[in-house]
Amino acid sequence: MGTPRLLARSSARTSMPCLSNSLRGCTGTRQRSSTISRRKLRFTRRRGLAMHKLLLVLSIAIPAAFGLAAGGRADAAETKEPYALGWMTDAAGPAKDTYYPEAIGFDLYVKALNDRGGIDGHPISLKIEDYGLDAAKGAAAARKLVERDKVLILMGMSIEATMPSIFEVARASNTPVITGHSSRLDAYPPADPLIFTMGNVFETATDTMVRLTERTFEKMNLTNMSIGCYIHEAPAAEAVCGRRLKGFAEKTKIKPASKYITAPLKTADFSPYAQQLIKDDPTSIWIYTIASHGVAMTKGVRALGYKGKTLWSFEATPEYLVDQAGGQVWGASAFLSPHDPEAAAKVPEMAKLLGAAKKYGTPSSISVGTTRGWVMGIAAEKALKECGFPCDKPRLAQIMSNNFTIDSRGLSGGPITWTKNDHYGCRYFTMYQAEAGKKDITRILPEWLKFCPGDEFYPVKKS
Repeated sequence: MGTPRLLARSSARTSMPCLSNSLRGCTGTRQRSSTISRRKLRFTRRRGLAMHKLLLVLSIAIPAAFGLAAGGRADAAETKEPYALGWMTDAAGPAKDTYYPEAIGFDLYVKALNDRGGIDGHPISLKIEDYGLDAAKGAAAARKLVERDKVLILMGMSIEATMPSIFEVARASNTPVITGHSSRLDAYPPADPLIFTMGNVFETATDTMVRLTERTFEKMNLTNMSIGCYIHEAPAAEAVCGRRLKGFAEKTKIKPASKYITAPLKTADFSPYAQQLIKDDPTSIWIYTIASHGVAMTKGVRALGYKGKTLWSFEATPEYLVDQAGGQVWGASAFLSPHDPEAAAKVPEMAKLLGAAKKYGTPSSISVGTTRGWVMGIAAEKALKECGFPCDKPRLAQIMSNNFTIDSRGLSGGPITWTKNDHYGCRYFTMYQAEAGKKDITRILPEWLKFCPGDEFYPVKKS
């Protein structure tokens, strides 16, 4: 896949020229002031203003007469000020395939929303910043969005290690945050008043993956299974793989490897790590990592002759990369995939997502991450609508903390609800199967496994 280009800096269209220019600029009158009497100037201005008002009335009345929604091609919504939102991501770095599809999904939702009139006539102006995996750049990007672009909220982000510095900027400016795939315990009970997530706190996601793996093996009639675990070097490594292997040992009949394997983010040769991962001949392996590592490790173990089951999180290493990795992969997901033909046929909201992708185009491939970004769009629209215009940050945070329920519209197993003390909510997971060379993927676990705060195997400790 080629390097994705950044989405448009703003998804809201520009205002009508005459509304942003002076009256003289709108009428085209360019006469020397020395030749115009004050009386004639006042008359000219009154006549120009009357004509301007008439054109404005017609611009609203004519589309309505033909059944066009405000914000469609006539763009009645453009006469109102936009809501400014900020999105942060890795758009070109080693984790671009993990995080950039979310930005695409949110951007598609915003474009579709603006085309149908925005929120009570107010479009969304979306500002997107690419900061890669650099925490310092992330903090600078957050300050830019907050101070220069005056955004109401910061959304998305990349790996969890970059988030603390961004959260500091958010707290200093009283700006709410909604993270995507990666998250931190700040959103977990008792929640930070400003930090919300549609993604995964790794401790609880890990316990969910243990249960999901066990249920999938049962569904596929697999017994006497053993399992290894890989993740890139990260502060969350122990929470992801150490906790996972402990869960398999103590909560299931699946035999875990003696230790998990990690590699530095900038690793070029994965063969030594692949060799360590399969040295005990596991019948299955979890590769829970950013996309570039997921593909490289999968290719590495297969080059060494590994024939067992390979499990990914399709939210971290997306399903479209199975073609690069080769073979067959099982992928866990909290959202339906755009590559799932059953979802496209039976879930109207997925049809809308795919229709938006076709209408507006996408700068790179879409995935379950795109679906998450779309659902984050649903959440943003609801919160802003309840907040009204103008919306201020404290009220927006308060709204999202007050039993705020996000309807996933069939794109996940159920709704996500945020409360005053819980900005995480329940999650629902399923398992897909994808094969290299095949366009579509299939669900091998037809049900959704529900997991909520309080369902953990082991206590979750917040520092």
